[in-house]
Amino acid sequence: MALRLNGSSSGYVELDAPAAAGSNTLTLPDGNGSSGQYLQTNGSGALSWQTLPSSLSLTEATTTSTSGSVVNFGSISSDAKEILITFKDVSPASTATLRFRLGTSSGLATSGYQCICTYDGSSTGVGDASGYNEFWAGNDTGRGWDGFVRLVNVTGNAWYIEGQMADLGYLYLMKLNSSITLSGALTQVEFYFSTGNFDAGSWVIRYLT
Repeated sequence: MALRLNGSSSGYVELDAPAAAGSNTLTLPDGNGSSGQYLQTNGSGALSWQTLPSSLSLTEATTTSTSGSVVNFGSISSDAKEILITFKDVSPASTATLRFRLGTSSGLATSGYQCICTYDGSSTGVGDASGYNEFWAGNDTGRGWDGFVRLVNVTGNAWYIEGQMADLGYLYLMKLNSSITLSGALTQVEFYFSTGNFDAGSWVIRYLT
């Protein structure tokens, strides 16, 4: 049976239940809310007025890697759903490969990665046992690499990762794809070389919340 509310002069508004509806109660909020708000349910029949986010928040930070063994992007918001890290002229102090790990507030994940890197038609897996993601091709001293790593939240604490790194002077190009499910919210990403330190490079991280 429908509930019909007649207008003061003509017309009406009618509320009707589905044909096979069971018993259900929706509790309206107290008051009219504010302009632009919408009704939200809590899944148990309670309705409330809510405000849509006015805009997305973009966080951006820049760092350099002229020395030291790691570049760590900590304090990433646990609300971040997509993260882009770009780098330019990153160079090792000795022949090495570039690796990176994801982490939570409890520390960096050292297992669970399902990673594959392709290079000039070849590929290699850097999977669960290795405990990191890796752009695996050899990187000679003094050569700078440009590239990016993009992290996309799939669901919960599961992340899909893609990246690309190129040395245009030597015509080398590497691509990486990976995935991991963390034990908690992602809050940090750390880059390091398989051996030795950084001797050059600049990095930018951007993410939306």
